[in-house]
Formats: sequence, C-alpha cells, structure tokens
Amino acid sequence: KKEVFDWPILGPLAPHYHIIPVDRGAADATAVKRSLQVLKAEEALYIAPEGTRSKTGQLQQGHSGAVVLATRANAPIVPVGVWGQKALWSELMRLRRPRIGLSYGKPFRFAGAARPSRDELDAMTVEMMYRIAAQLPPEWRGVYAGEPPAWRYTVDLDAAEPQPSAAAASQSHP
Repeated sequence: KKEVFDWPILGPLAPHYHIIPVDRGAADATAVKRSLQVLKAEEALYIAPEGTRSKTGQLQQGHSGAVVLATRANAPIVPVGVWGQKALWSELMRLRRPRIGLSYGKPFRFAGAARPSRDELDAMTVEMMYRIAAQLPPEWRGVYAGEPPAWRYTVDLDAAEPQPSAAAASQSHP
C-alpha cells in the first residue's frame, strides 16, 4: 500500500526494497503497469492477495489482482503460506523471539485465456487461495479451510493436466 512510504521507519527503506506503492482505494494503473514490467522481466513479485492484514491471523477472502497480473504476464505463481506474524510485535516488545512459519508450495500457472471473464477470474482466485491455504496449518486456513475445488484453471508447472494437490491434504506443519 502506498501509505507505507509515509511511515517514519519503513517509508525511507521502501524504495530500496523495490516496493511498488499501490492505491488500494482505486484501480491503480501505475501499480499494474510496474507490476507487469517486473513479471515480464521474469523477476519475483510478492503480492498479498487478501489486500489487508487479517485481524485473526487466518486466511481471508482473496482478491483477483494477482490472477490478473499472472494471466496477463503468463507468469508462474509460487504459493507461500506465512503464519504466526500476528504475534510478531508483541513478542519483540517483550524481547522474545517470535515464531513465524513459512511454507512454499509447487509453482503453478493459470491455464486459459490471458483476459479471463469476471467469473473465470473469481474461480481462478479461489483456486489460487486454496493453493496458498494448503501451505498453512489447518487452524490458519480461514475461509479456505474446506476441501479445495477440482483444479480447472491452475496447472502445476511439472504436470500436464490441472489436478488438485494430494500433498495439500496430507501435508503436516510444525
């Protein structure tokens, strides 16, 4: 979000980490253009598809921005699950080391049109979010805690056909 650039400590550091400011209240064409440039240059781009921090720490409803960018740039997505960050600041203030979990899933691409319909975007977003949820311990999966749908729009980079990840159901987390 663009407000990070106004924060006292993080603001001056943000440009050094190649953070792209995003106006979350509007369709930010500049942010989209810069993000597509990064992806077409085959560089990594971290996107938080929920659009905001979770008050509970659980996964929230995803937005379609990451799907739009990935389909337009034909870029792969690496699903990443992060948990435990809710207690980060309280643990640091007590001079305790916070326990943050991080898990990466199999890279995948979206199959289909480069400009999907609204319904296709919504379905693609759900599939992407279930792939992210599979990287989280069950108690942190939030709205994506149930069974994932049959994959219709996502394809593992090492697979020929879209298919649900069997590993997601059996994956264990510390």
